[in-house]
Amino acid sequence: NGEVELAFRARAASGTTGTIRVDLASAQGATTWAETTVTVGSLPACAPSWQWLKAYGTGDVVSYGSWNWVALRPSILNPPSWQPRWLSPAWERVEPCA
Repeated sequence: NGEVELAFRARAASGTTGTIRVDLASAQGATTWAETTVTVGSLPACAPSWQWLKAYGTGDVVSYGSWNWVALRPSILNPPSWQPRWLSPAWERVEPCA
């Protein structure tokens, strides 16, 4: 689909402003870049932690791996980070949390 998800963590004091630049190069040598200015703020609170063997319904929000996730369909055994290719995703990562 041509999309790449990029996630990283940076630590800075709240209110700090800085620039993030990402450079990309294809196997054929084509290059491009993107740059954005960000201001560091406080992370949102984490939702209740995902629990093994707990049944979740569509729209439920949990935290897992320092991220909040929302259930896209009912789920009971699969942690949010587990996304097999042969099933439609059960979870969508929403935002980092603390």
